Order: sequence, then C-alpha cells, then structure tokens
Amino acid sequence: MAKRILPALADLSQDIAGTIPVDLILRWATGQRSREMHRKLLKPYTIYGTAVSSDSAGLSRLSLEKTLLEVLQLVSQPKEIIFAYGKKIGGRAIGMWIADNTEMFYGSGISPQSVLEQMLSAQQEINHLSVKVGLGIHTGEYIDIGGGLFGDEADFIEDVAENYTEGGEVVVSLPLKEKLHLSHASALSLRADLRFKIPVYRVNYEHLNISGVKDSDTRYPHPFDQNFFDYLTRSPLADPAVVAEIKKNYSVQTNVLLFKIRHRRRKLLLDQLTDWVIANSLINKQLQNENITKIKSNGSLGIFICNEIKNLIEFAMSLKAKLEDTDFSATFGMSGGEVFLFPISKSIKEIAGSPVNIASKLAEDVGKKNAIYMDDSINIPPNYLPKCVPFSVPASHVQLQGNMLI
Repeated sequence: MAKRILPALADLSQDIAGTIPVDLILRWATGQRSREMHRKLLKPYTIYGTAVSSDSAGLSRLSLEKTLLEVLQLVSQPKEIIFAYGKKIGGRAIGMWIADNTEMFYGSGISPQSVLEQMLSAQQEINHLSVKVGLGIHTGEYIDIGGGLFGDEADFIEDVAENYTEGGEVVVSLPLKEKLHLSHASALSLRADLRFKIPVYRVNYEHLNISGVKDSDTRYPHPFDQNFFDYLTRSPLADPAVVAEIKKNYSVQTNVLLFKIRHRRRKLLLDQLTDWVIANSLINKQLQNENITKIKSNGSLGIFICNEIKNLIEFAMSLKAKLEDTDFSATFGMSGGEVFLFPISKSIKEIAGSPVNIASKLAEDVGKKNAIYMDDSINIPPNYLPKCVPFSVPASHVQLQGNMLI
C-alpha cells in the first residue's frame, strides 16, 4: 500500500494523543501500511492470557432511589471484591475503575482454572450485596496499549459482559472452557442466544464446590484520594457530618457534556487508533472557551463540564460541525446537576454522578448520529429553543426526556 501523510498528525504531542504512543501511530500512518507491518508494529504490545470483564446490573433504577454518595458506595463494594480475589493469584487491573464496570488481566502463567475459581468465589460473595454484577471470562490474545486492552478478543469479552450478562451470572468463552477441569457434568451450559463467532457458556456454579481466597488489599484502581476512598469503604454515610464534609470537598453543581464519536469500523487496530488520535486533535483545537473544563477525551469519547450552558452548547455545535467536515460523526448528550470531581493531578480530573450517567446513555445508547440531546435538567437559552424538538426515550428501565438540537 502507498504511504499517506496525514496533516492532522503533523503537530501531535503525547498530551494530545493521550496514552496512545504517538511514535507508534506516526510509524503506521506514514509507513507501508501492510498487514505484515501491522503485526510487526504491534508485536511488542501483544500479550496472551485471560481477561475478565464485569458490568453492574440495575444501577439506573438504583440511582433513582439512592443519593449519589450511596450509589458510589454500593458500586464500590463489588469492585473491591473482584480486585481482592483477582490480585491474590497475580491478576492486574486494567484502566481506572471509576464507573460500574471492571477489567482484569491474568498472564499466561496463571491457569484459567484458577481465574474461574477466584471469580466464582467473588461472585458468590457479591451476590449478597445490593449491586450485582455479570462476569465474562475469555482466554486469548490482546493488545496492551496505554494501560488498556485492545483488539477483537478484548472487544468480544467486554461486549459479552456489558451487554449479555445478568447480575450474578458468570459466562466463559469456548477457548477458556477447553482449558477447564470441572467436577460436575452440568457445570456449563451453552448460551445459545448469543450469536458470537466464539461460543459462550454459562457457568452453573450452584453445582460446584468453590474455595477461592481473597487478598487483603481491596484498593482497586480508583481516582479518589485516600480520604474519599475511606468514606466509601468504611464511613457510615448516614452521618450528616460525613456527608457534609464529602460534599464540601468534592461536590459541584454543573452541566455535563458527553459525546461519543462514531468511527467507522476498521479491519486493522492501528487504523482505528489513528482515527482516534486525529479526532482527539480536532477536539482539543475546538476547545477555545476557558470556562469549559475537559475531564477526558481519547478520540472516541469525551467528557466536558461548564457552568454556563450557552458555552457548552456552542462548543458542542462547533465540534459537531468540525467533525462533520472531516468525515467523523458524533452523538452528544447533556445533563446537569450534582457531580463529584476527583483531582488526579493539577491538570487531570475524574468525575462521577447522575448527570454523567444520563449524558452517557443519551450519547451512547439512544442518541441518533449528529444530534445533541439535552435532558430536562438543562435550561436551554431562548435563542436555541426554536431549533429544538422534544424527545422521550427509554433506557435501562428509566424514561429519559428533554430536547434534541439538530
């Protein structure tokens, strides 16, 4: 294939590209982009082993019944358990566990049998909690870049855990099943409803004797400072003094913009990552209003906050136009209210709260391409109202409604 020089790559820096290695993207984008070169460039990042992904069940409904602090504490509990059982046998956490999902990786020296036994033990303990999780486990090949797992097999097991498991369920892939030694013939049942290229099996662990062991360390990778993590794990949140202190240190009222860029599916991972880096460069160049704070942006998903909704709408509209000009498309979700901000460094923050969850559902689950969704919490400036149309959509057993700017 012929070389291509992309103008948007000319002024990249590590800051713009996030955790994706810039030199890797440049070598790919400006070199001979063949499958052989793709394999060669990714070989140093290729790892083999077992990945475990989890996703919580019933959080949308729980969020309507509990305060944000209570939800964060309830969500933290299963994450602590998964991490403690996983770390005990040498697993390592992938990414920052700020949301309600988790991911861990176990190298090829750790047997899939041990991984399953530990996760079944974790699941039995989690089943006594208010927040239940679904677990997906797969043995295969992954690309480890910037602290995240990439590639078709990583996408596969994340998709299974997030979209096709229920609370309390554990499912394993065929490659992992073939490495197991189970004592009971009915311990596994084929999930015939899942039409993946790789067959998936439900583990009927009611028939198994499980004796996993936990590590004493429950500190999963989180963005919280030690005081806040102590609040979540030990403090009685019903104490008004505790709640008041947490709110004083972390709580803000603001508007959240979350957008999902809908990239075309690429056959080769480095083409996909190149698209992300280019899109992220465009996002940063559009961010000119100093009143808008970037929480995160990786070229596929972005989260920004601003107290002035007018500024946030204008940023969304300018970014939408710029992305469309460069053959990208995105869906935008906005919601306002209380969020917690956690400083990781002077320039990096993490965020949690109902507005983030709602904006995410609007942008990622129900939104139409190139539309800007604003739920009922957003006070839309009068000059934008004539351009809006009402919407009402179900998402995760709750009804979301507001106005769509097209």
